[in-house]
Amino acid sequence: MRPPSLPSAYWVLWSVAAAVVVALGGLGLLATTSPGNLVPWVLVGHFAGCGGYWMRVHAPSPVPVPVRRDLLVGAAVGAPLTLLVLVGLVGLGGFGGAVLLAVLLLTSPPVTRLVRSRLAGQHPPVADRPRPDGTPVATPVAAPRRPVTCPPADGMTTAQLCRAWRVSFTALDTTLDRPEERAQVVQRRQEYLDALERRDPRGFARWIGLGPRAASNPGRYLARGTDVEPPAA
Repeated sequence: MRPPSLPSAYWVLWSVAAAVVVALGGLGLLATTSPGNLVPWVLVGHFAGCGGYWMRVHAPSPVPVPVRRDLLVGAAVGAPLTLLVLVGLVGLGGFGGAVLLAVLLLTSPPVTRLVRSRLAGQHPPVADRPRPDGTPVATPVAAPRRPVTCPPADGMTTAQLCRAWRVSFTALDTTLDRPEERAQVVQRRQEYLDALERRDPRGFARWIGLGPRAASNPGRYLARGTDVEPPAA
């Protein structure tokens, strides 16, 4: 799916360029590397990708974070493929091949989207400009970001808990640079899961057994009439 923040022409051009670079990397592998020598590169790329995923998702949070299967699979598969393309390009064109791949990665839609979002969210203050009569005009400064909060699970219906669980997923990405707020979001998500499990253990177990995504809807697997918390044992 094309990101809405990127022009369609840019997305198409980058995709064509990526296909050409990957094809060149494949030709370089066939021409310069034997199949037996690819296994170490695949292993190195796999473990590097998994390590990068852990550093981005789990390491910043002081409390356990649910596994992001989409990011984990992308890192575990994408990193070794990228490394193989790099090996092929270097074998085909030397240092120029590495530069070509670096340029492709730095201009990729995810990187471009990240840079655009960071630039849009940062408005450094500018020096006051004087009016014609000499009095300064203060330049408005962007308001500070509001803290990200999630409502407590107490008093929520099952439908509200399911919605809060899904909505809170987006808060994880918005708090990557704020560990304390991220920890609070993670804690709230755990409370939502605990409340859902208490209300319908069997339905909750069916949902968890399917290995759901972190933003999936557990409501489809829960029985109706579970809006009341069961009495404490």
